[in-house]
Amino acid sequence: MTIIQDGLPGSPALIGFGVSGQGPSPLSSTINVENIAEYVRNCYFTVPFDIEINGLMAFFYTFPLSFITIPTVTISAQLYEDKEMSNIFTAIDETLITLSPSITDTTPSGTMLSGEVRTNRRVEKNTRLMLLFYARSSGPDPIQAILGYMNASLAYT
Repeated sequence: MTIIQDGLPGSPALIGFGVSGQGPSPLSSTINVENIAEYVRNCYFTVPFDIEINGLMAFFYTFPLSFITIPTVTISAQLYEDKEMSNIFTAIDETLITLSPSITDTTPSGTMLSGEVRTNRRVEKNTRLMLLFYARSSGPDPIQAILGYMNASLAYT
């Protein structure tokens, strides 16, 4: 952040309820964030009051692919929750989203993948929510990295 002449606000800092980072591997329906890097461990936000999740939209914008040919890659997004503040987050099944289109070797950089889900999932006050994005491929070989920008919108009452 900066302050300009006469003590007025200059450049603000932008925050998205945490930072992005790589989680543990392999992905499972529960994630213990206790033993992963501290900046990733805090990629959640705390629900300030009881809510009902009505919908979730997720977006992924592709970076240039670093492969000559790749299998078809499907990106998904899902909310995880920690009700006990135990650092063990559990997948919320009702929030699983498969984004489309899938990524192939002909997908141009900057392509937007998107998806949404509607639900009526109750979440209690002080529950911590973490949004994860993950990829699956149609090929047997590992892919070291799928890079891009991601964001999401959460609708709740």
